[in-house]
Amino acid sequence: AAVLTKPFAGEGLVQTAQSDDYKMAWNAGDEKRLPGQSLVAAGGWCAPSETLYDLCQYETVEGILDIPAMTVTRGGIRWTEGPSFSSIYTACGFFQTEAQAIAGECKTCCSVDCPPFSELRMDAIGLCIKTPLLTEHAYPELTQRFVEGALVAHQHKVNKYIIDTMVLAAGDGGTLFDTGSTSKTILGLEYAAIGMRYQNRLALDATIEMVAPWWLNTAIRIDAEMRNSAVFGETVTDASINAWFAARNISVQWVYDYQDPTYTVNNCLVDIPAVAQVLIYPAGTWIKGEADVINIDSVYDSPNLEANQYTALFIEEGILAVQKCLSTCAIDIPLCASGKGVIETLDVCVIPAYIPV
Repeated sequence: AAVLTKPFAGEGLVQTAQSDDYKMAWNAGDEKRLPGQSLVAAGGWCAPSETLYDLCQYETVEGILDIPAMTVTRGGIRWTEGPSFSSIYTACGFFQTEAQAIAGECKTCCSVDCPPFSELRMDAIGLCIKTPLLTEHAYPELTQRFVEGALVAHQHKVNKYIIDTMVLAAGDGGTLFDTGSTSKTILGLEYAAIGMRYQNRLALDATIEMVAPWWLNTAIRIDAEMRNSAVFGETVTDASINAWFAARNISVQWVYDYQDPTYTVNNCLVDIPAVAQVLIYPAGTWIKGEADVINIDSVYDSPNLEANQYTALFIEEGILAVQKCLSTCAIDIPLCASGKGVIETLDVCVIPAYIPV
């Protein structure tokens, strides 16, 4: 419960049992009791508008791929994947019958060959921001806001570099079915994970990493929520989607900067691709290498001072991404939100080409 009390109206303007209502009404309209002795309001606020110098900041570093990292102290790295288990499995071992032994047939031996070494040189990625001196003096909040936004953008560009490197190195994993529902998607990815475990005789519960565009999470949710079954329920959360994959020992990272959809800001529409691509690989396959080259801020040098500006921030770092062992597969998933199961015909997909943001 709440009680709202209006402020006291003023002397002689509160009705009581002894008050003269007629006199009180005239008193309320008497302009002589007011400051300036007038009831006429001024023509406008008169006072100038207040300037709000606060700046909007909404970007985040969520959706950044998380893989193991190491510091590189030289210009790159050299490494060898060594022999693959599948090649050892194929080349080594023999079977001989007694008759073959009596006949003196030679047993087949496999040899240990020196594996080739690969070399990967680091690339440079960086950020440079220059600020006018007068702007920094008169409006430092603008410089701070710009630098903070640029640093977030830089991290997303590093993220895109790593993911693009992984996509380039990935082998074609094929397409999951002709049209993908939630059931078919999870089933197909589970079999792909089983294939990776079989090929390398990994632990039966070995974790397979999966990198997927963040919007695919929503496409899966739309399809799952259209199903009226006890398996998915009526409300599908991010945790429940991740749990479906985790139950199959697949660890999913939903990321930005990978197959980003196109969107039109004015019309508030987003164009979702008809086919999603995901990367899968055994945990520990990828490592990010990084090296700080230079990191400086607030540099005042003569060329910049002559141009009436200074270097607010300069960052340059070495970067690489290495697939140190095993392999990565890029798998295409056709999208279809229909609420149908694995064995049902997916004749109608309700995900439109354009979805309001």
